[in-house]
Amino acid sequence: HAFMYPRWTSLRPIWFECEASGGEVVIDYKYIVARGVAATAAEWEGFAGNRSVAVPSEPGALYLVMDARLGEPSAATFLRTSMSEMRARWAACVPDWATRPHYSASI
Repeated sequence: HAFMYPRWTSLRPIWFECEASGGEVVIDYKYIVARGVAATAAEWEGFAGNRSVAVPSEPGALYLVMDARLGEPSAATFLRTSMSEMRARWAACVPDWATRPHYSASI
């Protein structure tokens, strides 16, 4: 969402299923940069390799993963959070004139 530039975020959680509690879940990821009004041109952020973060394996837990800067690999940090805190963070990012995300009863 361009209206959140330079702080872009996903307005919905990304869910992962954990097989068991305990230990860590390692998530490898990379950002896509969409360009143009219709976002028809997309490219991976410009560095070799992937980003990675290890979060505790706790079924039902929500984590906010944060990176320092797009295009520069750095150690991600994470924060355990709640759905109400995530909604408050999203509300702070979305201006009053923008379309607000719709949340299902399950999140």
